[in-house]
Amino acid sequence: MNLEAFNRFAKVFQDGQVIFSEFEPGDTFYLVQSGQVKLVKLMGGFEKMLDILQPSDVFGEMAILENSPRSATAIAVNTVTLLEFNRRNFEILMQGNPQVAIKLLKTFSKRIHDQEKRLMILTLKDPMAKIAAVFLMLDELQPTTNPQAPYREFTVTIEHIAHLTGMTNAQTKDIITYFVRQHQIEVYIDTIFIKDINTFERIVSTNKKYNQIINTDSKIDLVGRKIFLLYPSPLIYEIAYDLIQHELEVYLIKDHNMVLKAIEHFPDSIIYMNINAQLSEKEWQMWSLELMMHKPHAKHLGIGILTTNNDENLQTVYLSGIKVNCGFLRVQTDFKKTSAQMLTTLLNANAKGRRRYIRLVIKDEPHAMINIPYNDGTFIRGSIQDISVVGVSCVFERDPFLEQDMVVRDIQLRLHSILIKTEGTVFGVRIDGDTKMYVLMFTHDSDTTVSYKIRKYIHNLLQDRMNVLLT
Repeated sequence: MNLEAFNRFAKVFQDGQVIFSEFEPGDTFYLVQSGQVKLVKLMGGFEKMLDILQPSDVFGEMAILENSPRSATAIAVNTVTLLEFNRRNFEILMQGNPQVAIKLLKTFSKRIHDQEKRLMILTLKDPMAKIAAVFLMLDELQPTTNPQAPYREFTVTIEHIAHLTGMTNAQTKDIITYFVRQHQIEVYIDTIFIKDINTFERIVSTNKKYNQIINTDSKIDLVGRKIFLLYPSPLIYEIAYDLIQHELEVYLIKDHNMVLKAIEHFPDSIIYMNINAQLSEKEWQMWSLELMMHKPHAKHLGIGILTTNNDENLQTVYLSGIKVNCGFLRVQTDFKKTSAQMLTTLLNANAKGRRRYIRLVIKDEPHAMINIPYNDGTFIRGSIQDISVVGVSCVFERDPFLEQDMVVRDIQLRLHSILIKTEGTVFGVRIDGDTKMYVLMFTHDSDTTVSYKIRKYIHNLLQDRMNVLLT
């Protein structure tokens, strides 16, 4: 670009000098004439590098295009000369230099797309998926003569991949080494050969799907609400286990004083009271009113009644007088009917949220073990890190060298006193420093007893943890 007429807008920044900071308002953008500029962003309290800009690169353009605050911090790497454009001289540039204007608009469009890609890479949690996403981005930036062929060649170093992912060189090297051992890539001094780019597309897509399944964000809309059944009778126990099979987080409480503690910890929980137990009818009404007093401070709190009493007047007291908001349910001998009514009420109250399966982190549980067969006839032992009814992540005492999509038969799970035999498919691998974690997805759709046992284990352990918390 011939921009000599704009040299009067040149500015010089010294090494380490901040050109602009993230989130501050901006009305200028810059073109690098000489030197280098690094763009960094704060993520999770840590500084992540987005890019290193070279001469003729443009940055800060969103201030002109959308009048938006800075999305990153720009820092001079060495002595840098920049051309600074504001909206006024940018319009002059656009009107008087149409060829330059077209090039700048193309640069802006490409930069927005590239920034979205790089931010997506930084937000991925799985280090292996981060690196796979970098290769996909490089493939998009580097046109190939035969896009249908899976083979790719990139002029790139491990250090460059590290800074694109926001990871350390050591972390990046460990994962690259894993890909080499899997015969998926070959590494040379400044070149990396990809044998099948589709492999990396699959890693990124499956990582996104897995995160959707196991996401345990604390918001109600995502993970739903905790359900407490107070003073459960034998029939209510049956209802509880039926609800658990629908992946609802149900807890059984035998002391109404613990409920107040539960509300302090989980103000969006749902409480169902068995008013046939422990207290008199008048005491239950007074205690229900006490719970309702928490509503201003726990606006999402749900309160419902369970009883075998068919008195219509009693129903009116709770629904119209006290105004419980999760129903007045009569527990019938055929508990399935009551369970179905309760399930409908709970789903309408968003008790399940968008979470499909309850995932339990058990990496510190000594009695949660997994054994898988090895090709020499022995079993390799591992510890379970987290588990749900659809899958498990685990770390083995020695590496079984499982490959993605491999079917593993004769899996043995020991969950405290519960023994389970099943099979699964290797969903992916996560590498964190020296630890390699395998993710296996169960394939026991035809065996409902496996799902039942896993749900029972998850419920029992959650119940134990809740008892400790509330006592």
